[in-house]
Amino acid sequence: MTDNNNVIDAEEELNLTNRTVARKAFGEEINAVRGSVEVPGDGEYDRKFHLLPSGAAAGRVHIVGALTRVDELDNDANTIIAEVNTDQHSGKVTLLVGQRADGVRSQITNADVPSWVSVVGNLNVRNPEEDDVDEFDVSLDVESFAEVDQQRYKSWVARTAEQTLDRIERREAGAQLILEKDGEEMDLMVGAEAGDLAMPDFRDSIAKLLEDEFDVGGPDPEASGAAEAAAD
Repeated sequence: MTDNNNVIDAEEELNLTNRTVARKAFGEEINAVRGSVEVPGDGEYDRKFHLLPSGAAAGRVHIVGALTRVDELDNDANTIIAEVNTDQHSGKVTLLVGQRADGVRSQITNADVPSWVSVVGNLNVRNPEEDDVDEFDVSLDVESFAEVDQQRYKSWVARTAEQTLDRIERREAGAQLILEKDGEEMDLMVGAEAGDLAMPDFRDSIAKLLEDEFDVGGPDPEASGAAEAAAD
């Protein structure tokens, strides 16, 4: 591995020898995901990671926020669609739960709306150039789901802000995500189109969220639920 402070070991960073790391990310960043990279696997199939705009590859993400909607997906009674708001500005994340995830499906359908929840899921990005959609459609295929309290949400916000800002700083410093495979090194960020990593200025959003959360109280799930009801 190249000796360079801006070089990140992809195998360690992505935990390729075990289950991939679930990245903490705010809804604004999750909804801005566009590009992806294929990582050579040891078996028959490659592993796919999506590119977070702050400069990291992620297959799974972890969010905490206010559950504001639980419904059957239109024209598909076998799929549950839900929404979690990670902040009160632009942080709404869509969740999808299929028939195979019976345990999670039951947890979500029995959860209070609104309530604080913690979710781990696999990123699912539908591209208008490849899928039957008019615009990019980002969602999470839910892997685990639990109701939590507001203190858990506050802790997640603080940790997620720290990790997001750290990713931005590493990317701006020119960090490379290097995978060593069969004696060769490959930068997973190379090959992604420039637009795939176009980065909105998340710093302003994070600063506003931290101000709201620790001075005001963050996205009140009761208020979020009332807003959803008013919009229906």
